[in-house]
Amino acid sequence: MSSPKRTLHHKASSILQRFIFRRRSDPPQPISSVHPQPPPPPPTTPAVRSLDNNASRIVDEEDKENTVLCPICLEQKPLIECFTMHGCAHVFCMACMGTYVETRVHEGVISIRCPNFGCRATVEMDQVRSIVRLEVYYRWRRAVVRSSMVVLSEKQFYCPYKDCSALLTLDDHKREEEFLCPHCKRGCCAKCGVEWHKGLSCEEYQKSEAAEEGRREAAAFDALVKKERWQRCPACKFYVQKEKWGCHYIQCR
Repeated sequence: MSSPKRTLHHKASSILQRFIFRRRSDPPQPISSVHPQPPPPPPTTPAVRSLDNNASRIVDEEDKENTVLCPICLEQKPLIECFTMHGCAHVFCMACMGTYVETRVHEGVISIRCPNFGCRATVEMDQVRSIVRLEVYYRWRRAVVRSSMVVLSEKQFYCPYKDCSALLTLDDHKREEEFLCPHCKRGCCAKCGVEWHKGLSCEEYQKSEAAEEGRREAAAFDALVKKERWQRCPACKFYVQKEKWGCHYIQCR
């Protein structure tokens, strides 16, 4: 008769053998079932969805927060409400720039300079079309075209200061007298077409070294124009140099 201890050991051994046999006979598991799957991505937050779907709106919100000091009204204005000059990159708020351009057009100025003090860049007509009234834009455009076609009368001349160049009318003034430009408030001589020659008559000025130097410079420039075959813009009268592969079309800026 076997002892209880031996019987218990025999049963345990049989159970262990059956377990090992069953494990060996099981089909191999795929690798994916052996290695754990990566955790799912975290749910997209509303802020991330807003950034993905409304990027342009978020950029606009950032532009509203960025401000620039307008040198005309001296107020901080949002960047999206500002105007940047193409020629010089000076920045002004659209309201001030529109008012400035309209004022200069009403004054009869054809070549409008940048309002920044001392800047010689000119305002591009097409660039300000969206910030001025349409009637003002077309009035300026007609004035530019008219200035290139009409012959000035005896009482009309352009202000000799390059940063003004307003079309002036003498009215009751004589051409030999000093004429104060109502736009730039500087004196000029309509007969000589130069800045006012204080202390000299027109005849004396024409005999002066300053007048002679001006004539030499004009002659040298005319020779350069003929040599390089420069053409004049029919609107603003500026000389234009054609690039090697450029066309003959001239667009006033």
